Amino acid sequence: MSKTLICCATIWLAGVGYGLYALVHYSASASPASSALETWPEHSQIVRKTGQSTLLMFVHPKCPCSSASLAELSRAVVGSNSRTTIYVIFYEPGKRPEGWGQSDLLKQASRIPGVNVILDRDNAEALLFHVDTSGHTLFYDSEGHLLFSGGITYLRGHEGDNAGRDAVASLVGGGNTAQTRWPVFGCSLISSNAKMIAENHATN
Repeated sequence: MSKTLICCATIWLAGVGYGLYALVHYSASASPASSALETWPEHSQIVRKTGQSTLLMFVHPKCPCSSASLAELSRAVVGSNSRTTIYVIFYEPGKRPEGWGQSDLLKQASRIPGVNVILDRDNAEALLFHVDTSGHTLFYDSEGHLLFSGGITYLRGHEGDNAGRDAVASLVGGGNTAQTRWPVFGCSLISSNAKMIAENHATN
């Protein structure tokens, strides 16, 4: 085998190895943590039914990672009791082409029994709840106190057993959980510009 061939083979193997490393690293990289509100925001337009707990999942309709989050949500709410209201909230830009948000993800969410799908114009609700990653899931008790905040997948875009999903499944089933946080693996939901505008409004 010539030196040139050996050199080419070495470079190719190095490239493949780096590609695999990058893929694994991306899949295992959680989005930057955000601090969701510990109590239900006063100005939210999402209906919180009296005497019921509320489960929220925020989703960007174009995020490929969120199909796994919705699949895990479907598994988690199988044992849901009638005392939990479940919402999947989809980002919708104020100015958009017709049908922009009518994605496969919205159809997937609509097929989950007991789930209410709502559109969040310009991320108004996501900003209120301090959520900035697609797939971020919140569970509030009947008094509006946060019991869980985080993702419900074990890797970015991958389904499988994980503590986040187990925590949500326990809560919607009427049980308890010691797991109150879990990393969120998903695409950005809110641009830095939108955050800056919200912060400016909050300080003025």
